[in-house]
Amino acid sequence: MNYPYIEWYSDDGRVVLELDPSQLEIVDGVPVREKTPREQVLAARRRTEAFGNFLRGMVLDVSAENREQGADGDINGTAIG
Repeated sequence: MNYPYIEWYSDDGRVVLELDPSQLEIVDGVPVREKTPREQVLAARRRTEAFGNFLRGMVLDVSAENREQGADGDINGTAIG
């Protein structure tokens, strides 16, 4: 990959940011603090919750679309991993 690529999950779903290298500035000298084990666990929980919210919203949207097309609307989704 020859360009900056950032991906995350928000309440609105999956977000992807792809930039041209000219749009990125690396700032030197900014101290980086490592997350504590507790912060790492909390961040992992937030990511899992965000992905669950994304998947739930996607299933609800597909179910609604399915109903609009005359089907019963029963769609199920499962995240494994």
